[in-house]
Amino acid sequence: MSLGGVQALFLAIGLSIPWGFKKLKQRIAFPRRGYVALSRPTKMFRIFMFAIFAIFAALFRLLASRDWSRMAVPVTALVFALALILLGLQVRLPRMVWEGLLPLGFGALLYFFTAVKGSKGVVTLMVMIGASLVILGALQLRSFRQANPRPEETEA
Repeated sequence: MSLGGVQALFLAIGLSIPWGFKKLKQRIAFPRRGYVALSRPTKMFRIFMFAIFAIFAALFRLLASRDWSRMAVPVTALVFALALILLGLQVRLPRMVWEGLLPLGFGALLYFFTAVKGSKGVVTLMVMIGASLVILGALQLRSFRQANPRPEETEA
């Protein structure tokens, strides 16, 4: 897949997250006690998110060159950390702000303690970030479901 295809995929996933989040909350929380819808993103927030993706695409292109390949992992870790922290601040979710520190830790681990650099390092970093977020999200969902058991449903 070309670099443009990867960036288009990231953009599509990023833009579909609010829709998927709303559907998940409706499915999990609405039958129980209702759900809180996320506020619509402001125009400034949309511009900011587009700018982050554009900067990420430009940095990825720049870091693909031989001269900058050593800095690919730290810069990518910084971009992911900023995106997670800013999104956590926007939705007022402290757990997500703390999860924003994970990419920095993974980036430091890969940069200082392994020989994985360049695009292989970036892919490894993305896999590590994705896997950790899936695990943390599953643990959060599990604790939510244990704290809020499904009530017995009766027919109307």
